[in-house]
Amino acid sequence: MTRIDRVDRALAGRPVDRVPWSAWYHFGLQHAPGKRFAAAALEFYRAYRPDFLKLMHDYPYPLPAGLEELSDPKDLARLRALDVCADGYGEQLVAVREVVRRMKREAYVLDPL
Repeated sequence: MTRIDRVDRALAGRPVDRVPWSAWYHFGLQHAPGKRFAAAALEFYRAYRPDFLKLMHDYPYPLPAGLEELSDPKDLARLRALDVCADGYGEQLVAVREVVRRMKREAYVLDPL
């Protein structure tokens, strides 16, 4: 049974050869480029062979300028949209794209355990 079959069947409530598993892990690479984060995630995936890969967001979430904390419900009105391609968000997107690109190229998700 492939990893995809196992997860799909488990989610559908159908019999599986074993319970699918994964681990949510922070690599502590919040200052590294997204491609380094992707490489670490794929190294983890190769080494431990989970049934699915959960990419944690190791990069800090930036607060809008002038809003260092939310201490009153009225502060929520001061929130503005963030640029999702900048800062940590941008590096996370780089990492996700790189993981998907490499998994497709190297067919990680299709190999049976």
